[in-house]
Amino acid sequence: MRNRQVERPFESWISLGEAGQWLSGATPDTSHDSYWGGDVPWISASSLKNFDVIESERRLTRLGSMVGSQMAPPGSVIFVVRGMSLKNELRVGVVGRPVSFGQDCKVVIPRNGIDGHFLAYFMLSKGDHFVRIAEDAGHGTKRLVTSSMAEVQMPFLPVSEQRKVADVLGSLDSGIQAVEQLVAKRKSLRNGVVDDLFSGRHSWLWGALSSFLAASPKNGLSPSEVEEWTGVRVLGLGCLTPEGFSPRHLKNVPQNYSGVGSAVLQEGDLLMTRANTRELVGLVGRYEGVGGVCLYPDLMMRLRPSGKIVQDFLEYSLRHPYVRRQIMAHAVGTSESMVKISADIVRKLRIAVPSPEEQHRIVSTVKAHDERIAAERARLEKLRKLKTGLMDDLFTGRVRVDELQDLPV
Repeated sequence: MRNRQVERPFESWISLGEAGQWLSGATPDTSHDSYWGGDVPWISASSLKNFDVIESERRLTRLGSMVGSQMAPPGSVIFVVRGMSLKNELRVGVVGRPVSFGQDCKVVIPRNGIDGHFLAYFMLSKGDHFVRIAEDAGHGTKRLVTSSMAEVQMPFLPVSEQRKVADVLGSLDSGIQAVEQLVAKRKSLRNGVVDDLFSGRHSWLWGALSSFLAASPKNGLSPSEVEEWTGVRVLGLGCLTPEGFSPRHLKNVPQNYSGVGSAVLQEGDLLMTRANTRELVGLVGRYEGVGGVCLYPDLMMRLRPSGKIVQDFLEYSLRHPYVRRQIMAHAVGTSESMVKISADIVRKLRIAVPSPEEQHRIVSTVKAHDERIAAERARLEKLRKLKTGLMDDLFTGRVRVDELQDLPV
């Protein structure tokens, strides 16, 4: 991708505050029907999810946009300054048509000599910094102070070079988007195949999950976290996703923690979340690929199948909608943000099991699709890391855009 990596410091810098006109948003009175339901997209912190900002589920009338909100012209940069997303990322986009926006967003209309896409990509490159300086705003949200953002320094390049930088990063984005669409297509195909394979379950052997387990579901442990490496870790709840197990959110366990023995995981153990939102409670995944001594937390339970069922088949069964519906229906709690399932609820789940030969055939077919999806996800992750590294290089001067060769997209 690069001929060389030579530090070439930029000659000129400006602050983000000097990059253009800053606008604050607002929300028109929702009790006025004459303000809502028109043709003007209204962008909020939750709806700002795409880099190219054109549409929104909520829309204002022309009257609503004039009396209760601001308008952002095409080419301006919009970003979130208040919301839960600021715990993890700075959401930024470039406006592609006139839009209005709420008070949880701000807009910069670039001044002459500043390309909007270059400005937006620069802000994305500083995303980790903005996440770090975001302040608590109550109720689990974060907020960015405008003055702190405005003082961040940005390289002031000729417009022609700015546009080349934006074009290079835009081509990477196009490649990322294409792979994302391919992953989504493969996931849809895989789910359709699973539905077809499980369509004969009405003639299979039905029974309570307990009759296919070697032991009762067992809850884990949640020791306090320490910063230093001790050789023992515990999984975080986020390790279980709708697609299965992902080795992330690992925490170090204190030295000589007394409860280690009862919650040590073995490669291939099945895990299930026993507390989460109703949509996420009961997620299942197969533990693998972490290495070392690892525990599972109290908000998960471990399931070990008996010889009556193939382990991978059990995982696919517990992730199938007909079991997911049972889990969500029986989960209990005073708040939808945290419902729980007990070991007794899990034991009583109804599943259907075919012959061992049919189980192996189903597992083989589904695994082939999962492997293709995993390969595309690895490619996607590689492109995302390439983009992150390239933004850092281009916006610090380690690499100038005229030094780049063809990008691997």
